[in-house]
Amino acid sequence: MLSLALLLFCLAAIVWSIVDAAVRPDSAWQASGNSKVVWLVVLIFVPLVSLFLVYAVLAGGLLSLVYLVFIRRRVAASQV
Repeated sequence: MLSLALLLFCLAAIVWSIVDAAVRPDSAWQASGNSKVVWLVVLIFVPLVSLFLVYAVLAGGLLSLVYLVFIRRRVAASQV
């Protein structure tokens, strides 16, 4: 049951990260010193490539958490 909850959490974090990164304006990304295209490719590509691995969703979830905790904060601060 715990593993199912963890997988669902990771899937939700992946979707949230992709949507959040996509809707942020390009100007906010540039002001924060991060690349919107790079982060979108990473957030989409890594979970898809790792589908063939045992820990696919965990890898995507970990990257999503990195985005949500570190990158999103910088981009949001630059957006204001």
